[in-house]
Amino acid sequence: MKKIGLNPVGLDFSSKSIELAKEKNNDIEFFCDDMLNDLTYLGKFDAVIAIASIIHIEEDKLDLCFKRIYDILNDNGYLFMVLRKEEGKLKTSYQTVNNIEYDREVYGYSKELLEEKMNNKFKFIKEDRAHDEHWVY
Repeated sequence: MKKIGLNPVGLDFSSKSIELAKEKNNDIEFFCDDMLNDLTYLGKFDAVIAIASIIHIEEDKLDLCFKRIYDILNDNGYLFMVLRKEEGKLKTSYQTVNNIEYDREVYGYSKELLEEKMNNKFKFIKEDRAHDEHWVY
């Protein structure tokens, strides 16, 4: 992203994931924090790209999640999400990636539920299917 003139900032709740990201992207600033926390200390952004992160947020915390994202977006900013196509609690994921063990709940949400939880902070522009039948952009 920096190569095309953008100034990305990374966020993850896992310090191990941050370490791996820094190894591959040493020119990007990363923060270890929970996306449900107040993130206004990060500043304002034109876009937030949430790839496979909102799928780990429980339904009763989605409204807070969207508020936190909204709070760090500039006026007319964008939220790009990659979500699971299926709905409901899909699984508890226990997997190892690069020798790091992860155990996370995975959820899928309908477009209607997401719009409700967004509380009119965002509007859907477009929905695309991924190359994989399980993911939606």
